[in-house]
Amino acid sequence: INVQIRIKAKIKKTSAEYNQKYFIDRSFKKNALAISSNQSKVIDSYEGVKKKFNKSLESDNLKECPDSWGGYSFIPYYFEFWQGHNSRLNKRDAYKKNGDDWLHSFLQP
Repeated sequence: INVQIRIKAKIKKTSAEYNQKYFIDRSFKKNALAISSNQSKVIDSYEGVKKKFNKSLESDNLKECPDSWGGYSFIPYYFEFWQGHNSRLNKRDAYKKNGDDWLHSFLQP
C-alpha cells in the first residue's frame, strides 16, 4: 500500500517582528546554533561546525534574531489522503475548507 497526502494552503513568510518574538522565547543553545549555522550548506568537517557553535555560545547577542532567520505560516484549505493499491483501485479522501467547516468527499481513483 502506498499512502500520500496532498495539502493546499495559503502560505506567507513570517514577519520580522514575529521572528524576533519567537526567537527570544527559544532556548539559549537553539539560538546559538541558529546564529552559528549556515543551515544545509556543505561543510568541510563536523568539527568546524562544533567549533563555530561553541564560539557562538560565548556571544552576548543570543536574543537578537538574525535577519536570515525566520519561517513561514500556512493556512490549509484542502487535504487529500490517497491510498494506492496494486489493483489501482485507489482510495482517495478529500477535505475542503468551506467557511468554518470542512467538507469531506471521496474521489474517483
